[in-house]
Amino acid sequence: MRHLTFFMIFFCVSVWGTVFGETENTLEKAEALITELKFYEALVALEPLLVSDEKSEKQEEALWRANMLCKWIPHPFTMEFLNKRIDRKLGFTQSEKIERLNRLGAGFIWSEPGGCYVYWHGFLERLLERYPNSRWAPIAEYYLIQKADRFLFQDFDKTLKALHAYVKKYAKNEYAEVYLAYLDIARINHGIWACLTYPDNPYFFGSMMSNPFT
Repeated sequence: MRHLTFFMIFFCVSVWGTVFGETENTLEKAEALITELKFYEALVALEPLLVSDEKSEKQEEALWRANMLCKWIPHPFTMEFLNKRIDRKLGFTQSEKIERLNRLGAGFIWSEPGGCYVYWHGFLERLLERYPNSRWAPIAEYYLIQKADRFLFQDFDKTLKALHAYVKKYAKNEYAEVYLAYLDIARINHGIWACLTYPDNPYFFGSMMSNPFT
């Protein structure tokens, strides 16, 4: 019995030490891969921190880095998916790499009209949920206005209210996203004016349907 107890304690300590060591080195591994422009591999390297239930400064930073990496990843995967569509022998399945990143929380979606993968700010959503007082929270809030209403053209009033609330909250902080929000407000209002002024012009209607965040 004594030997069994000792073995269990030794096993638990060993596993904890291994996991802790991996977590400690996660950011360093990802950073090294980023310098080699291996963005997908860098994001996968962040997995121990991304899936951990334990809150920490390292996890907060990992979520932010994962978010930034997702801005660089979609294009090659889009081309891979389109090539599979062209080659009937390869079928129509999505990239396994995209599916793996989505299991980590990325939230990539395939945009049929745009013909490309779109990052839907999954890591920012988790960052804001777990670390509402993060220094990156104001940035996350801006991009999550887009996620709150996926089809923005269905409710311009709701989107405008959210944008106005955002600029009012952060107007004195001089975040770049505040100015992006002002630009979004101007674009939406211009689109509404154009549609009301030229109701029969399909060009203005088409611009109204476009995503003001792109």
